[in-house]
This record gives sequence, structure tokens and C-alpha cells, in this order.
Amino acid sequence: MMVAAFSLLGSTVSAAPKESIRLAPLSPWNLHYGDNSCRLGRLFGSAAKPTSLVLERISPGGSMSLLVFGGDLKAREGEAGGSVQLLPVPGREFDTGGVTQTAETEEPAILWPHIELLAPHRKSRQELREEYQQAEHEQPKAAAIRAEEDANAKLITSFAIREPSGRTLILETGSLGRANALMRDCARQQLLAWGIDPAVQEKIVKPARTKNLPGLFSSSDYPPGAAARGEQSIVEARLNIDAEGRVRKCTSLTYFKAPEFAEVVCRRLSKARYTPAELADGTKVPTYDLATIKFLRP
Repeated sequence: MMVAAFSLLGSTVSAAPKESIRLAPLSPWNLHYGDNSCRLGRLFGSAAKPTSLVLERISPGGSMSLLVFGGDLKAREGEAGGSVQLLPVPGREFDTGGVTQTAETEEPAILWPHIELLAPHRKSRQELREEYQQAEHEQPKAAAIRAEEDANAKLITSFAIREPSGRTLILETGSLGRANALMRDCARQQLLAWGIDPAVQEKIVKPARTKNLPGLFSSSDYPPGAAARGEQSIVEARLNIDAEGRVRKCTSLTYFKAPEFAEVVCRRLSKARYTPAELADGTKVPTYDLATIKFLRP
């Protein structure tokens, strides 16, 4: 089965697990300004067998993904995903991680595609976007959300990774305040490389909208070879949308093996049609959208 996911993946659990293994930092943070995203990585635990943590932001206003792999991570492809809790912020636990393997080294990995820094009482980012579409002025509200994210990032000092087996690894990151700010600035600068003016994006009051993305896919789109091998995947894609609402470019963003998944995603999403983004005076402008497509076995 394959589904399109555009919502917050979360639940509310405030207490840290009682049984856990703490891993201290093994390296400083490494910020990578990639072609398609901003990645912040760090190693934890043993030098002989380090555990890697990678945070990735693929747009200035989007959520982050979290990838943990290597080391002594106990997760096998096909298992139900574990959870990650952002400590000590109450209620920030995300319980739908995807267990897979890294593309290059085929190490066990768990990916959480949408990690939010909003307070627990907040609605999901998609719900907030829908509210913005009805508002006369989106920018002040979006600025308030960014400020809240920044405040929460400063409070976060560790990630509690609960594996499918029930064991918990606590990665002691230290405050994410500065890291969050650097990643957001990096993502904003990258808009220029994508052919999108960040100053114009900040003035959009009606985001581009579409209702047909899930309908573009069917069960027959699951790559036959991957299905035969029992493989699953999560593919992020960025769509460049012109002022007429057409998809001009699709860029797939994935860590994982089986590139046929990414090929299917962009082939289908390139057929999407949007209501164009608009400025306050009604001017229609180019923009971008993000989509997450999950390929899951029954």
C-alpha cells in the first residue's frame, strides 16, 4: 500500500523512558549546505561504532526530518517504527518512524519525516496552512509560528530514540537553538538556487493549493522489483510551481536505496495542477510545494 502524508505525526507523552542508554556527543555539529536541503549531522557514542543523527530541513517554513542510523541501533527493515521524544519539552513525541536502510552503507536506520518544534497544543502544520489560506494576512501568523519554533529549539537538549524492540537511546545534543536558526537561514538562501525569490515567498497571502496529489497514485505504481524484494521507502519531493499552477520541476529527496521509488514519485507528481500562489494585490507568483510519499508493504 502507498499513501501520501502531509500531516503531523505525533502523540503526547511527557515522561522520559525509565530504561535508557545515554550517548554523549562524539563530534561537533556538521552543517552541510546541500543542493536540495540543509543537513545538520553529529556522531554519538563509541568511536569504533558511532551512532549518526541527521536533521534535515528542505524548506524555510517546513518541518525537519530526523534520521538515526548505524552504531548499535537495533532495528530491522520491515519492523514497526519506533518513537522519538524531544527532551525536555513536554509532549513532543513522534511515534511513526520508518525503519529502513541507508543507501550507501545499508546500515539500519529509522526516519521520522516530519519533526515539529511547535508547542503540543498547536495544530499540525498542515492545519495551520489551511487556516492561513483563509486569512487576509498570512505573514504575521507565520512569523509568530517561527518565533515559537525558535523558543522551543533553545529548550531541547536531547533526543530519546525508542527502538522497535523497546530499548531507548538518548542522544545528548545540547540546545538546538543555534542549529535551528542556521538551518532555517540556509534553507532560505537555497530558494535562490531553486529559482525562487525568498522575498516574494514571504509576501504570499494565498499559498498554492491542490487536491489531487493522492489521486495521482495507485497500487500499480509500487515498483515491481522493490515489491518482490519486500522493500519499503519514504520519498520527499519538492515541486517548483509556476505562476499558472503547473509543476515545472520535481526534485526527489531521499536517503534510501531503490531509486525506482523516487522515479515513480516525480513521474506522478509532475502531473499535478495547483491553484497559483497569490500576493495581497492578486498577483500570481511562482512558488514551491513539498510532498511526502510512503511506499508501505501490506
